[in-house]
Amino acid sequence: MTRRLPLAALLLGLQLDADPASADRFSGAHGAIRLTPPRATAAPRLDGRIDASEWEAAALLEGFTHGRPVEGVRDSLGTQCLVMYDQRNLYVAFRCPELPGQVQAPVAHRDDIWSGDWVGVSIDSYHDRQRSFFMGANPLGVQADGIDQEGRDTDTSPDFQFSSQGRVTEAGFEVEFAIPFKSLRFAPSEQVTFGFNAIRDQRRTGAHMYWAPITREISGYHRQIGDLQGLEGIRPGRNFEVIPYMTGASAGARQPEGVRWDPMESRQGFDLKAGLTSAVTANVAVTPDFSQVEADAGVLDVNLRNAIFFAEKRPFFLEGADIFQTTMNMVYTRRIVDPLYGLKLTGKSGKTAFGVLNAADRSVSKPVESLPDAANPYLDHDAQFTMSRVRHDFSNDFSLGALLTTRDHRDATNRALSGDTRITFLKRFTFAMQTTHTWNRDPDFASAIAALDSASQVNVRPSLRGLNGRATEGTATHAELNYGSRSFEMYSHIEDITRDFNTLSGFFNRPGTFEVYHWGAGHLFPKQRTWYEQIQPELSVQHLYDHGEQGVTGRLTDFSFRPRLMVKMPGSNYFAFGFNRLYTYFDGHEFDPRWRGFLEGEWNSGRRIRPGFFVSYGDEVIYSESAPALSTDPNLWTTVRLTDRLDGTLELSTTRITRREGGSRFAQAVIPRARLAYQFNRELSLRWITEFRDRRQFDTSNALIDHTRGFTNDVLFTYLLRPGTVLYLGYGARLGAEQDAALSPRAHSLFMKASYLWQM
Repeated sequence: MTRRLPLAALLLGLQLDADPASADRFSGAHGAIRLTPPRATAAPRLDGRIDASEWEAAALLEGFTHGRPVEGVRDSLGTQCLVMYDQRNLYVAFRCPELPGQVQAPVAHRDDIWSGDWVGVSIDSYHDRQRSFFMGANPLGVQADGIDQEGRDTDTSPDFQFSSQGRVTEAGFEVEFAIPFKSLRFAPSEQVTFGFNAIRDQRRTGAHMYWAPITREISGYHRQIGDLQGLEGIRPGRNFEVIPYMTGASAGARQPEGVRWDPMESRQGFDLKAGLTSAVTANVAVTPDFSQVEADAGVLDVNLRNAIFFAEKRPFFLEGADIFQTTMNMVYTRRIVDPLYGLKLTGKSGKTAFGVLNAADRSVSKPVESLPDAANPYLDHDAQFTMSRVRHDFSNDFSLGALLTTRDHRDATNRALSGDTRITFLKRFTFAMQTTHTWNRDPDFASAIAALDSASQVNVRPSLRGLNGRATEGTATHAELNYGSRSFEMYSHIEDITRDFNTLSGFFNRPGTFEVYHWGAGHLFPKQRTWYEQIQPELSVQHLYDHGEQGVTGRLTDFSFRPRLMVKMPGSNYFAFGFNRLYTYFDGHEFDPRWRGFLEGEWNSGRRIRPGFFVSYGDEVIYSESAPALSTDPNLWTTVRLTDRLDGTLELSTTRITRREGGSRFAQAVIPRARLAYQFNRELSLRWITEFRDRRQFDTSNALIDHTRGFTNDVLFTYLLRPGTVLYLGYGARLGAEQDAALSPRAHSLFMKASYLWQM
């Protein structure tokens, strides 16, 4: 190392000497975060090489500071960002010095650049301090993009059209971007202003750096970013995209003579995206392909009290999804299981953002088990979903919104109307609130069942008999308060959900509850450099009540007191431990006191292997038996990068539940999962996923009463030229077994999808 440091200093000096002769230098650390970028006389050639003659007119952004792991630390590497524009594009270039041989630049899949170094920009094109486009790339130019919305995690699902190239140099790496203005949404004007920030993430140390400094002393990221002002002669354009596609699938079943394949089922259709104005976009999907290429990871579904939430992955629903997001999850598009078509309109007019989504779901129009088709009044009738959203930003600190969702399935209806607000005050506080009222009318099978003969009535499922068109109304209210500073963070919320609250367009775990929740965390930093970077003590407290008869709290059903101590170390490594004191009232039984301890950690400094774990042990409740129990839940995972082109993830999720009385087992389950991907180049990749599930349940005498196993293999070949132009070829195999039988093939499938983007 002592021999390499002088060489690094020499190379860094040569690199700085090669800076373009920029007349404008803007140091974020010194508060120079507003600039009028110069207009390029000629478009630079994007080859990952920052040529002095091509970038000589660009503004030079420097003086980066750390946002993580220790806020406010000055960038000692000398990261620089160059910015200029012309009529069509915003041009951005990064020069990132690094120690020789320390740049981490794997050949990664698009939107999967986080395991190495990367750079990117935030562009608040509406300049409303509420949301921004994110566009980034790793040192090889592999892209990632998404949307940041205030108060939400980054959504990397949307894809935008832009160009990027990068290269690793002896002194670090360089990346160039050309971002078309037609890929952004903004109101046209003689002079346009964008909110802007430049970002660098250094994987070796875990440093996350910004040009415009970001501090927890101020609530909100977008309120702190810089400005690109005085952009003249640019227009967003009415972006028009057509993506025709074709899919094909065939299922195979194991027969004595071998696998018998069904005829290939194909579907053709197209997605259309049209800019009706510079700020309003329409999306239409005709005979759409709503398949998701990668299946959901298996989850442990033993002894669950609440429904399982699965993230949306289907492209049509992801476009403009940020507009429909509210404090409560009132738009959960995976309720639309098998759509026939999709229509969507999203946009912004002044300070008002709006969106409308409509889709027809075919999944509810299919035959119902135990009811003859001729008697089913809902057969071949799709459910119609409509979601309408509007939000007005009165200022950077205050907004009001409304949301209306409907689901109609013949005479069965579900309506939800909500209002929400978000207020930032005293720089560090944010208050958000949402109130929703629902009107629901159940399906009515009573007349259909009554018309059946007595023999057929006996076979009807009891759950269908309870659906007689009953009408109910309910209300849900959620209010939360956030506080953030460098030394302390706090979050509290109150949520009241009445017993008859029912939304078929959103996601809620338990109606009929009243919850009070508090969380707080301190941040302790060492006074000098040492083995740790931060110690974070945390405490969360939850009270959950049955909803009272008069809209006030009823009986306490759940209580949680959870202290946790986390130690953060250099390189984004951490370990944490704590315990949870629990109280539960369920089915007339009190379970108190209960204790659970946990230990967790993750090691991210390794270049090839980055393991993590979460282990908990302690008291549990068996809800199906209303009995106390003990459970052990170890979960292990590791990301592996065997070469710069081959990476993967290995996961092991397990649980074991033992009855307190008698010590007999109740259930145990294990799910190992492996995902490996080989990236031949930026466009071509091969991915393999395999998962095994073993689930066992026992009676009080410890006898095995249920044993199911499943094994899946999925292989996917992807050629992604750019978002929208892609070819997928996939194969899947499913094996299963009941009780002690050997695993046997259950199904095979072949999958193909091809699409091409035409952009005008």
